[in-house]
Amino acid sequence: FLPGFIQLARRVYNEAVIKAEHINLLTRRKLREQLAIAGFVPVEEWVSGMYLPGIAEALGTRALSIEAAFERKIRGTRLEHALWTQFVVARPCAG
Repeated sequence: FLPGFIQLARRVYNEAVIKAEHINLLTRRKLREQLAIAGFVPVEEWVSGMYLPGIAEALGTRALSIEAAFERKIRGTRLEHALWTQFVVARPCAG
């Protein structure tokens, strides 16, 4: 996880946060490497999934529009790494 994330989650939820094995921390670079090894090349890529701890819980459905607006503002910037989910459409390498 990004430094401090587990600690922040523990404070927000006031509970123990265990190792989250359901979360894949694969970077964009590692994903491209694995695709290349498997004989695929990315055709289209997208990142999505803004989550602001505390805001989502406090504001419920109103938080969705806040998070969506924030996501649009950070997409394509240095802060894009805060988006949780990578989507990749890949095709087999030619030849």
